Amino acid sequence: MTTAPKQEIELKQLFVSDAGTVSALVIGAGGADFTTAPAVTFIGACTRPAQAVAEIAAGAVSALHIIDPGEGYAAAPTVGFTGGGGTGATATATVNAADASGRFKFLCFVTSCEAQEQRSFQERRVRDCDVPSAKPVTQVTSGSYSANYSLTGFASPARLTWKLLRNAIRSGRRLEFQDKDDMLAKAGGGADVFLAYMENLGTSMPDEGTVGFTATLKVDGAKAWAPAA
Repeated sequence: MTTAPKQEIELKQLFVSDAGTVSALVIGAGGADFTTAPAVTFIGACTRPAQAVAEIAAGAVSALHIIDPGEGYAAAPTVGFTGGGGTGATATATVNAADASGRFKFLCFVTSCEAQEQRSFQERRVRDCDVPSAKPVTQVTSGSYSANYSLTGFASPARLTWKLLRNAIRSGRRLEFQDKDDMLAKAGGGADVFLAYMENLGTSMPDEGTVGFTATLKVDGAKAWAPAA
C-alpha cells in the first residue's frame, strides 16, 4: 500500500492588515492598592486613539483588553493608567508598522468568501476621415473597474481582526486586505493586495461566545497581484 504524497498547498485565504493599530498590550507591573479598575490611556500621534479596559485582582492590574485598536499609529503609544486608587501599574503596546511583513492577520473565522470583479467597456463605431466611403470600424475602449467581496462567518468578540472590521464600518476607514490563492510558486500561486471599505456589516446574536456576521467589502482601486516567491 502506498501513501499519497503530501500536497503542500495553501488554500485560498483572506487576511486583513493591522498596520497602524495597537495589536497587543503587555503588562509590565501590576501596581498596587487599586480598588477599582483604572482607565487605560494611550499617548501618541494617531488618526484615532485606541481604547482598552483593565481588570484588577488583589489590588493590581491583572489583565488588559483592547476594545478599539485605533488607527494611524506610526509608533507604539505610551500606555498609562488613571484612577482606581492605586499606583505603579505599567504596560507596553505593540503597533504594526505599514511596511511590516507580519501586518496581515488571518481571518480564520470566515466560512465563505465570494469575490466579484467587473470591468466596463464602451463600444463605438468610428469612421475613417481620410476615406469617407469606408465602412465605420468598431472600437472598444476599457472603462471603469470595480470589485466587491461578500463574507460570512463567525467571530470571537475578543479577536483583533473582528475589531478591525467592526470599527472600520463605524469610522469609514479603509482596510488593507490580502487575498491568497495557492501560495506555491510552481503552481502559479500568489496574492492580491487591495484596499477596501466595509460597505455592510450584519451581526447575529452571540452563540457560545461567538458572533455570526455577514459583510460586504467595496474594493477601492484595482488589486495588486504578486506571485508567490
